[in-house]
Amino acid sequence: MFHAPLFLAGLAALAVPIILHLMNREVPHRIVFPTIRYILKGQRLQTGRRGLRDLWTLLARLLVLAIIVFLFADPHWPRNDRTATESAQEIVLVYDLSASMNAIDFPAFAESRTKEIIEGSPNADFAMLTSAGGILKRLPMGTPSTEIIAAAAALRPTVIPGSHYAALDEINGLFPDSQGVQRHVYIFTDLQHQDWSPSALPRLTIDAAVHIVNPHETMPPNIAILDVYPEIFVRAQLRRIRATVQLRNYSLQAVQAKLTLRAGSKSATRDVKLRGEYSEKHVIDLEGPIANEAVVEIAGIDGYQLDNAYHIWIGPRPPVKVAIVVDEKTTRSKMMETLFMRSALSINTPGMPATEVEVVGPELFWSRDPNIFKAIFLVDSVQDLGEVEMEVLQDYLKEGGIVIYVAGKRTADNMAKLNHWNISRNRFLGIVGQSSQLHAYSLSKIARSMTVMLPFEEDTSDLLLFPIYRIAKLDAPENASVLLAVDDNTPFLIQEEVGAGTMFTIAISLGHSWSEFATSYSFLPLLDQLVQHEPGDRKKRGVVTAEAGEDYTQRLLLAGAADPIVEDEPGIYVVDGIPVELNYTRRESDPHAIEELEVLAQLLPEVSGAGSAAAAVSSSGNDTPMHRRFAIILAGLLFVELLFANFHSAPSTAAVESRGEVTGAEG
Repeated sequence: MFHAPLFLAGLAALAVPIILHLMNREVPHRIVFPTIRYILKGQRLQTGRRGLRDLWTLLARLLVLAIIVFLFADPHWPRNDRTATESAQEIVLVYDLSASMNAIDFPAFAESRTKEIIEGSPNADFAMLTSAGGILKRLPMGTPSTEIIAAAAALRPTVIPGSHYAALDEINGLFPDSQGVQRHVYIFTDLQHQDWSPSALPRLTIDAAVHIVNPHETMPPNIAILDVYPEIFVRAQLRRIRATVQLRNYSLQAVQAKLTLRAGSKSATRDVKLRGEYSEKHVIDLEGPIANEAVVEIAGIDGYQLDNAYHIWIGPRPPVKVAIVVDEKTTRSKMMETLFMRSALSINTPGMPATEVEVVGPELFWSRDPNIFKAIFLVDSVQDLGEVEMEVLQDYLKEGGIVIYVAGKRTADNMAKLNHWNISRNRFLGIVGQSSQLHAYSLSKIARSMTVMLPFEEDTSDLLLFPIYRIAKLDAPENASVLLAVDDNTPFLIQEEVGAGTMFTIAISLGHSWSEFATSYSFLPLLDQLVQHEPGDRKKRGVVTAEAGEDYTQRLLLAGAADPIVEDEPGIYVVDGIPVELNYTRRESDPHAIEELEVLAQLLPEVSGAGSAAAAVSSSGNDTPMHRRFAIILAGLLFVELLFANFHSAPSTAAVESRGEVTGAEG
């Protein structure tokens, strides 16, 4: 048997030595003049008739060429450990049911390709695994083929991201400990890199050939709505919705598409052109919507439709609770600053959820549950917190809370304590500037790409205009984001991620002797952005955002829901007065596929990079390879050919001369 029978066509090369042999057989011309018999002797030395010695050489060379051809054809002896060879096969079928597989007609694809595999090995034993975020279904080895086909036809892709480690690891346990069995694994997948990162795959411990069954010759194009940032304006009792939509075109070619914002009976549409392999933001407005929920849709040519719609909440939002922690011995200026902050945060901005502000002391962290507060301000009061309070503050941050530290005269001690408790990594370098207002700094850097700074993308913002007289000079760590900085690159507003929460540091006091920031038009919107910020990927303000198929019960409990109900279908839901935006995952939107060899190299480390899926099949170990035996035979034949070419030397000169004299005499 041969793994590569097409190479047997190389046997046609055996004709080459025969042709060359015939071309070199010249018939000598007999010279009958005795006076030139010495010339005849020289001619006979060059073109003498070949004897049996040349025939054996030809046969040896033909055998060598034939053996080389057989080696390329990859011969092997099938093992006959079982009575029936065809029944000595075990096949595991693994189906990727992650969200990206919705880009094809998956039931038809799975059923047809499964039938092909089963019909090609009718006597094999079969097992089945399906996987998305984990193992979904498991049928043991020996399941009837009819049941396998029926199960494959009933498969439907899920809407959740793929994670196939558990399913691939389970393959090892599906094969029984049998001897002389050909084992095969067929994986039905699009090899999307989100699901198949080689670093996140196990290694198969069983000896099996792995085959990838990919529905795509080339990955299909896809356009997606990655995120929507809504702003709500109220003027003359008329609401206006402005949605900033982040779009992504994953194909190489530019695409024309229609972007629609729909709320109830109202809708607005605009044409957009998306450049190839590019992410863009487009703004769309809708006047006078009555509904509390809206959906943004993109219509274009792509195979994956799940990411073409995005649901957003545009109705009233539950009030946000904020705490301002002050020390027990607050100075008059610090008390005025605290009261000013309380008044500013309590202002109800149109379109934004209401804010409930409470001024408390350090007892907040041991007398009450701090998790009821969306954000906690620390007004230069960290030094008054004991170990118990600091531990609670640390846990509050790690569990997803927001802490906003406002600098002041005691920044050096406060920052040292925050560093000690791993709440902040900012290093204090001193306080620069004077309160005499003779010299002022101004902001020169805005990190407009950050979520907190989205409202300040337009040039109409006055963030760069207000003067700063004093500022705590801080050195931000590498993993922090400097949202605002003054003209000498001194950070003004720093964002750090702590666990699941966020730590913001404002490098000035909010009193008038430090800056005019509190009098700017941007002051209230910026405070609102800090308070409404959602740590991590949760960028919505005052609502719970989730992906369809995930359990977001804990987030509802933290938001104050008494009896959380988890829904599965995308849409807007209100649970105990808390709005929930539920959308399909965007983690499956990128159709970029990983190389098949990378997956095989991780699953089967013995498969070399120069191989392929076929190489994995040929190295399965269920056949006895013949390469070594043929190599030994080839070496032996080469030795024999060498003997024939050199041991039987040419006739002596005397013999040749005697034959020539006889010929001349005859002439």
